Amino acid sequence: MDDFIYQVKLKQIEECADVEKLIALFKEIFKEEDGVVSAIETVYEKSSDGDYLKLVICLQGLSTEDISIIHTKFIFKTDLEKRNLIENSFIYLYDINC
Repeated sequence: MDDFIYQVKLKQIEECADVEKLIALFKEIFKEEDGVVSAIETVYEKSSDGDYLKLVICLQGLSTEDISIIHTKFIFKTDLEKRNLIENSFIYLYDINC
């Protein structure tokens, strides 16, 4: 993906509040069919207090020219209806295979 287009897509993720659009953006940026990742999975986890859900977007086998990341997770807080993000932030977890 062209660097400019990639930056535009990342900006769209930052500004996205709709859960379905967010998932679609991740799938567009990290295309399985182009070999960028080997798999994209999404799951929801209930928060410990039950006030919100955690949308976990997992990327398996993310590779670039310089590095391979075995497993990557982006975690977003969503409403209980799985429609909207409730915070404009996320947690990023990764495991690098150097």
